[in-house]
Amino acid sequence: MIGARSRIYRDALGRPHAPRIRVEVWRADLKVEELVPRRRGAQVYQQPMPVFFGGNVRATLSSRVTRSLTLAVPDTLYPWDPRDLLNPYGTELRVFRGITYGSGSYDEFPVFTGPISATKPNRNGEVQVEAEDRSVKVAKAGFVAPLASQAGSLVVDEFERLVLDAYPSATFGRHDDITARVPALAYDGDRGSALDSLAKTAGAFWYCLADGSFVLRRIPWSTPATSAPLELTDGPGGTVQSAFPVRVSGDLYNRVTVVSDRPDGGAPMWATAQDDDPDSPTWVNGPFGVRSTQVRVTGATNQGQLYVYAKNLVKRTRALVESWSITCVADASLELGDPVSVYYRGHRAVQLLAGFTMPLEPHAVMSIDGRAYNSTDAEEDA
Repeated sequence: MIGARSRIYRDALGRPHAPRIRVEVWRADLKVEELVPRRRGAQVYQQPMPVFFGGNVRATLSSRVTRSLTLAVPDTLYPWDPRDLLNPYGTELRVFRGITYGSGSYDEFPVFTGPISATKPNRNGEVQVEAEDRSVKVAKAGFVAPLASQAGSLVVDEFERLVLDAYPSATFGRHDDITARVPALAYDGDRGSALDSLAKTAGAFWYCLADGSFVLRRIPWSTPATSAPLELTDGPGGTVQSAFPVRVSGDLYNRVTVVSDRPDGGAPMWATAQDDDPDSPTWVNGPFGVRSTQVRVTGATNQGQLYVYAKNLVKRTRALVESWSITCVADASLELGDPVSVYYRGHRAVQLLAGFTMPLEPHAVMSIDGRAYNSTDAEEDA
């Protein structure tokens, strides 16, 4: 079955289990083939079905194309003809991972949906297949002619309109309840940039979920969590193999100014936020010093929107101070933005999933990039 993670699934992850991995090949919304996993060195040329050797899905919340896929297949599947199975001219891959139980039943979850972008032969008798999620269909569509915004409409409605204008068969997941409205704008050139700006002024990200549906959601480390953290532990029955906070300061800013041109052509609007918490390691009056940056956005209707976005960028620095790197048993039920409680060697942290690498080899580990979740800050701005 495909669905919400069950208690049986969670318990099985911490014990020896049989991973289930599938890759479906789709074209023109029709499934045309399925690739089955095989280990390298197996007699793949005598298999009745096309096979793959492994690969991974890389997901990053702050990237416009959120998910990318790398897949290794035998060189017999190289598309010598542009119409062959794994051609990059409209072929989509849908990848699933889960567990098969002793009874023959299973739990599986989508981990990637998107078009093939490249198919490259290697010298070792393999072919590397690369794919990106469906957001690339929108980001690269551009605008045929300048397009006027629907001034006064909700940002969520405008987001869906710009996506559907580029990709008419797009589907949408659950958006956050975002009440920001759209000013009078003219979009031209880069559709991805237009959507980025809409999302920024609402303090949100736009991206594709693993099943290929589009969502607009608030930046998770700046808002209250909508679900209880899932526990990941190294204890008995646990799945964590290592976990530690990453201590790097090079990309941290504790004073942020956000600037936006006015829709009426007047003087630009701007707002500044900074880390004023004396207990914070990046306090502007502390030993960290002042590190400032300026960010330009479009689509803001008032200075308040710019201030909220500036505060969210400052919170990003606070989140990065306690961002953890985690390796664990591959858990295909996890989604970007999920809160998790991590326990490792007596240390605990509540983290939000900002990125991860999902392996497509049966027993390879999953790596997770976390971001700190400060519930007090989030609740103050809710």
